[in-house]
Amino acid sequence: RALMSIAERLAKNCTVVHLTGQSDFRVVGSHTSSVEGYNVQAFIAEADKMAGLLASADVVIARAGATTLAELAAVRAAAILVPNGQLTGR
Repeated sequence: RALMSIAERLAKNCTVVHLTGQSDFRVVGSHTSSVEGYNVQAFIAEADKMAGLLASADVVIARAGATTLAELAAVRAAAILVPNGQLTGR
């Protein structure tokens, strides 16, 4: 929700690929569909496409889950990580 409120400002300065998950895809997409440079996808199914997106990014903003950390490390991507205690139940 925080990104939706600044979508236009973000997209003026960079290209955004926002992976929402299936449950938030429609809501985020409907709020940002008119913003040029703001791309919303539920998920990336192909591992090589995801690796390419991560590797080509100047910076990745992501939750700090174990799989995400491994993917970022594999492509040596610069990242801002957002902790989420609900991911592990702690």
